[in-house]
Amino acid sequence: MIDRSIMLALMSIGLFSLTTTAKTQSPLATGNTSAVVRAPGGSELEIGQAWLMRSGETCIAVMPWHVIEEAGRPSFLVEGSKALGESTEVTDLGDDVGVAVVAGVPARACGVQLGSMSRVVDDALARSPQVNVRTVLGDGTVSASPASVVDNDGERFLRLSPISQRMTIRKGQSGSLVMVGDRVVGQLLSVGARDGLGKALRVDDLLGRVSAHMRQRGGAAPNAQTARCSSCWKVTSWSAQAAGPEYSATNLTLDRPNPGWRVKPLSWPLTIELLSANGEIVTFEGVTLTGSAPQPGHHSSLRYQLLVSSSETGNDWRPIKNGGLDLSAPAQISFLPTRSRRLRVELFRDSSGQSEWVHLKSLNVR
Repeated sequence: MIDRSIMLALMSIGLFSLTTTAKTQSPLATGNTSAVVRAPGGSELEIGQAWLMRSGETCIAVMPWHVIEEAGRPSFLVEGSKALGESTEVTDLGDDVGVAVVAGVPARACGVQLGSMSRVVDDALARSPQVNVRTVLGDGTVSASPASVVDNDGERFLRLSPISQRMTIRKGQSGSLVMVGDRVVGQLLSVGARDGLGKALRVDDLLGRVSAHMRQRGGAAPNAQTARCSSCWKVTSWSAQAAGPEYSATNLTLDRPNPGWRVKPLSWPLTIELLSANGEIVTFEGVTLTGSAPQPGHHSSLRYQLLVSSSETGNDWRPIKNGGLDLSAPAQISFLPTRSRRLRVELFRDSSGQSEWVHLKSLNVR
């Protein structure tokens, strides 16, 4: 143990610091929810970071525009959870700032309302010019790398310098939140190739752009599925990333031809959650699940469990049916009439199957 007087002396000459790179298992502060940005198609490659928040009932992700361009159609792994999401539309807000509308992330995992977020920058930096660059790792945990603010233009940008040469700011951290304590003061946009300095957009400018865009957009756009079929259920979340953007889980309940949902599960069970139209409690008594025609390397049979929840948050799931599933033909699963607003389908690997892929064509609640 270092003697206190020696520690204080070392701190006074800069040879000792209480600041380290931290790693946590869950989101640090309400409203600071971030996600790893990946390319679609099941890739584990981490392209950058995104800041998740809600605008009304719409989940949105804010990130550098170059991260969106590199990902093509970004998908997201939310910190501290197994929630997976994918972008349904993206918009360039200028100065390398972009915003995406996100599907597949439940409201409880998508941060807080945009209008409730603090936009204070200068007062926070006056109390502490040292910040932490907060980054979500590939396993969903969080790291915080200390840096100092070497330039603040007072309007738009911050320049960041790593405190230690052993803790540099990397290109893959673009989109990370710049924090003073538990307060967001900016979002990292880029890292200089020559000087290693980070460039961040101040949070007051950033949230101002996002708010203006969402007001112009008119809040939540009508869900394409609901517009085509008001009686349909909609897929709200899923546990595995699709094989490509054309194989989105949201295809499963659409009433038009589509390629369905094709995935290579990394863990089991494979889960799909659905919400009734308008989130109302409704009565239903069956599910029809249709798989693809037999294909090499694809599961032809699985086991299933159906669960329902009547709560708005989906925290009180109760099982109603389980059994075996033959994917070579439409499976008609019937049960006693049930009233609920949410349905979860859990799919388990058949012990006799050695295949890697699952390909579902449709999922209808009746």
